[in-house]
Order: sequence, then structure tokens, then C-alpha cells
Amino acid sequence: MPLSQSYCLHADQEIIFNAAEHYLTIGGERHHLEPLQSRMLMFFVEYNGQVVNTREIANGVWERKEVSDNLVRQVISLLRTQLCDTNRPYNIIKTIPKQGYLFDVETSEIVVDRAIATSCVKKKSGKTLPVVAVALILSLMLISATYLMMEDSKQSPQLVTQNSGQYIVPVIFNEIALDHSSDYEMAKSVYEYIYFGLNSSKNIVGYRGEYLETRDQIKVSEQGYKLKSWLKSENSGYKINLNLQFIKNNKTQIVKFEKKFTSDDFFSPIGDLILEAKTYILPDQTDYNISNHRITSIESYDDWKIIAQGISLFYQGKGAKDLLEMEESLNNLKKEGRSYYLLDSLNSYISTMKFLNDKKEKDRDLALQLAEAAFEQNPRCNISNTTLGMALLLNNEIEKAYPYLFFAAESSPSPLNYYLLGVADEQADNPKGAEYNYQRFSALDRAGIGQVKDLQTYLQNPNLSKPITK
Repeated sequence: MPLSQSYCLHADQEIIFNAAEHYLTIGGERHHLEPLQSRMLMFFVEYNGQVVNTREIANGVWERKEVSDNLVRQVISLLRTQLCDTNRPYNIIKTIPKQGYLFDVETSEIVVDRAIATSCVKKKSGKTLPVVAVALILSLMLISATYLMMEDSKQSPQLVTQNSGQYIVPVIFNEIALDHSSDYEMAKSVYEYIYFGLNSSKNIVGYRGEYLETRDQIKVSEQGYKLKSWLKSENSGYKINLNLQFIKNNKTQIVKFEKKFTSDDFFSPIGDLILEAKTYILPDQTDYNISNHRITSIESYDDWKIIAQGISLFYQGKGAKDLLEMEESLNNLKKEGRSYYLLDSLNSYISTMKFLNDKKEKDRDLALQLAEAAFEQNPRCNISNTTLGMALLLNNEIEKAYPYLFFAAESSPSPLNYYLLGVADEQADNPKGAEYNYQRFSALDRAGIGQVKDLQTYLQNPNLSKPITK
């Protein structure tokens, strides 16, 4: 990809496409792109002026064959909306009947030297690069060489998934050890915050150690990390020691982190701990910065204690009977005026499980309503995408569900997300995609996904699969 990873699209109104940070600037306003949309737009820029069909797009953007034509069309529709290209005939991504799609927009590459100046270079113009760009290239070469030398001294274990260039690092989360049993509630809140933060990271999949059999613990730890923590009261607050344990050159290695915090100053210190850990686990990821250390918008530790319990049940795939008490606690927060998107996401999940248990139409409708509200508040959260995808599956909106489930699986690989993608592919009569995602699910599944499997049973039942008329 080019140096700056930014382009000028000279459409009816000029559009700046920043491929590195996944956003468009149109009329001075910034429009966020999901990574999948950004990859697709980059594909069209590279094939500017050429007609490409859905198979070519799928191979170029997803880099695999198990992608349905319907999904390609769905993402193109979403991308057109972001480009403000929604009126027929389309001006930017044109539909060529019986052939495919044509991206036919004059495009200029933007070459940037952040310290000195900005210049725009016509794509394929044949002109030599400015002196600034040459200097930037030499600087990048030097940085790359230095980075590779540093990497020789530290190598993170990485599990490469089958049929994909994406690597996934497994992390086992062991329960936090305590000096005093009175600190148990705080330890659980810290555990869930770390689990939620790391498990929401791209290329990391988290396993709860207490649910893994010994042989699975050994297998996972050989390929990734084992996370062990100790919590102790200290003065008027707490201190947590977090150890990342991994195997390198057949020897166990340990990297240690430490943070002090209180219940009043909880989120920033523990968020910093998450940031430090995931930058060590995945040092080549570029999306970590100081603003990322806050995992949620929640400000109250007392609120987090309740929501953390719900997140724990969600990741375990717990069913309706296990969620009754949690539903009451979450609803009490709503009554007190809290508007966290995670409240709506978790309540949507609870409604989905209740519908699978009792088949009451009001629960199915409420699941979708709450999931849409949560997604509107935070479209980049993997839980909000997962719960919306589940609710849409429940409402037999298979094609609509797929992009949300796909984003959730891309941003947070997990057995649950791969399983749901397999269910969506199966319902969309895409057997190759279903087989591929079920294989990915099986490769990661170490502790089961609870009652979520009832969703597949429901959709496969001819009498229940039909939309419920009102």
C-alpha cells in the first residue's frame, strides 16, 4: 500500500480517503469506515477503470472463496452510503449489468510529510517523487530495519488460522489470586475488565482458564499466552501484578506488569494495564494509542460491577435461566437513567435467550429493538455487532445479519462469532462458507458456547423458521 495510504477521489465533491485510519473526509466532515469497507474501497482504487465481478471482489477483499455474492453486494451498498453515492445511476461505484462493478473516478495519491508539507501526486502520473517523499522512504527503511533487529530479540507466539493469512493469538485468563477473600468482588470486576478489553482486540481470542480441561490448557498455552494475576489491598487502594507467561525456545518466559488503583480511580489504571499487555502481545498492531486505554464509556465502578457480570454470562453463552437475576440488575440501571450501549446489548442478548427458551414473540422483537439501539450508540463494539447479528438471525434477516457478524468475527475472533457466521452461511444456502466458519469455530472452541447453539436448532426447525406474522 502507498506511503501515505491516503487518496483524493475527484468525484462531484472531493473525497479524501484515509486507508490507514479507515475514514473518509467529505465536505470537511469525517465519516468512519469499517475495516472491511476500507479494504473494499482500496480494492476499487487499485482497480480503477476496470470492471470487476463479485468473485474477483471477494477474492481481492476477503482473500478467500467462501464469501457469498449477497455479502459482496451488501458491503458495496454500505460503502456507497458512506461515499454519499446512493442515487441511481451511481456515480462512483457503478453497476455494469451482467458484468459487475466499475469504479471510475479520477484518483490522486496524497503524499504527506507531517513535519514539513503536504502535496498531491497524480496516481500513475510518471512524475518523480518529491524530495520530501524520498526522505520519508529512507526514514521508513531505517525504521523497518531497526524494528526487525528488535524483533529478533523478542518474538510473540502466534497461531495462524487455517485458510487465512490472519494470525490469532490465544490467551488463557486464569482467575486472579487473592491475599484476602474480602477482595473477591474487586478481583472479579478487574478480571472482567481485562478480559473484555483484551478479548475485544483484533487478533486475540481469550479463554477462561477455569472452563478448560488440562489438555486444552497445555495445547493453548503452547501456542499463545497464559495470563496470571495477583491482587492485594494496599493502604486505601489495591495493587495488581499481571504476568504474561509464554514459551519461547522451549523455555517458559514471563513478562510482568504492575498497577495501583482504587475503586474511584479504576478505569484508567486498569485500562493502561490492558493497553500495555496487548501492545506486548501484538507489537505490530498500529491501532493502539493513548485514547484506547478506556475500554468503555462507563464512569462508575459500581455500574461496571453489574455490567461485568452480564459480559461474563454473554461470553459463556449462558441461557435464559441463568440470566433472570442479571436482567433485573441491568433494568435497575436503566431505571436510574444509565444509557450505556452495553446495557442495551446485554438486554438484547437476554431477550434472544428468553425467546429461544419460551418462543414469545415480544422477546424476539425486543431483542432486535435493543440491539439496534446499542449498535447506533457504538457501531465498533464487537458485542453490539454480535447481538445485532443474533437478533437479525432470530428475525430471519440473514443477509442483513452477515455484515455485523462478519465485523464482530474480524474485530474479535471468538468461537461464538465464528459459530454465528456458520449459522448465517448455512441459512443463506452457502455450504462452503458454513463449513469454513464451523471449522474456524471448532479450531477455537475449547469450552462450549452454551445455549447459543439453540439458535441453530430454532432456525433449522421448519415450523419455527418461518417469520411470525403479527
